[in-house]
Amino acid sequence: GNPATEEGLLAEDPSFPCCSGKRTSTTHVLDFENLPLGVRTPVTQRFSESASTLRWLLPRPPVVAAASGPPAEVPVARVLVASATDLAVAVVTFDEPAFSIDISAFWTPPHVAHLGSALVVEAVRGLEVVDRQVFPLAQGSPSVPIRCSDPRGLTSLTLRYQRQTDGTGTTEPSLETIEIRNLRYRTVREERDRIADQRRCQSQGAVAGGGKLAWLPNHDYELALTVRTTVDYQGSAQEAVVVQRAGFRTRGLPGLNAVESPGAELEPYLESAYPGATGVLYRREPVVLAFDERFSTLLPVDRTPAPGEPAERTQLLEWVLAVEHADGRRLSVPTADWIVSHRGTAPPPGPWVP
Repeated sequence: GNPATEEGLLAEDPSFPCCSGKRTSTTHVLDFENLPLGVRTPVTQRFSESASTLRWLLPRPPVVAAASGPPAEVPVARVLVASATDLAVAVVTFDEPAFSIDISAFWTPPHVAHLGSALVVEAVRGLEVVDRQVFPLAQGSPSVPIRCSDPRGLTSLTLRYQRQTDGTGTTEPSLETIEIRNLRYRTVREERDRIADQRRCQSQGAVAGGGKLAWLPNHDYELALTVRTTVDYQGSAQEAVVVQRAGFRTRGLPGLNAVESPGAELEPYLESAYPGATGVLYRREPVVLAFDERFSTLLPVDRTPAPGEPAERTQLLEWVLAVEHADGRRLSVPTADWIVSHRGTAPPPGPWVP
């Protein structure tokens, strides 16, 4: 696996991998590891698994160089600032509202005294600046990534170089450098899915697969969904709560419904069967059916249902594999697994004969 990804999962979900081992946390990444050293970065780059872009606003894009900060020698975009005035560095545009974005950056304090320069990070939702952070370059880079976050979502983010943040300082150009290692973000939708998955795991005892809910066969169900909508205009908020209901009726358990041919319900989930169309080789043959991962068990095998749990969480469907004549006469009987029944200790190898 990826140690960095696993560390991130552990930081956000202490129960990993017990609860979230079957879940992958989506993070969209933009870095410069696939670019050769010494070349300029493209003017526009895309994040992984998205259409979001990073666009450089400098007269010329930065050069890819080996990082001077930790971790050393990692390919970074080295922004060389030679301006005596404020300068727009780059803008990030998201393809859907972003919950948070982390920017890994490094710089060293400038050698010019009283320069008063700073890196400004502005996160925007529509036309509103929801987060603005100023990092004086004289204080050195932060030890953790720069994070901008808003639960309602960010639509864009701008990096700026600012001179004379306190209103004083020199106006002489300097050769300051800012290293951008990578940028990572997660959308509002992905963050909601992650939180919902965590709550679902916690409700199951913090164990992945800690219980499954299966609708009872031949039952009528009604689902009630409560939707709360809030509209805010010039400080005056109005809220409306709407309850929507949907009903449905379940069929029988898999394999117990009337179909045109036996096994038609289960055939879509069948991955392999033995013996196949080639027929049998011996007078006595085992019959084996293997289902794919879409056909899961109803009753969890890693826990015992607690007293008082609803019937939907305690269903158990036991099958017997049988081969029958058209008149119903059975030609097969279930037996124990042959390998398990004949398992033993192998004898030691004999002497080697040249």
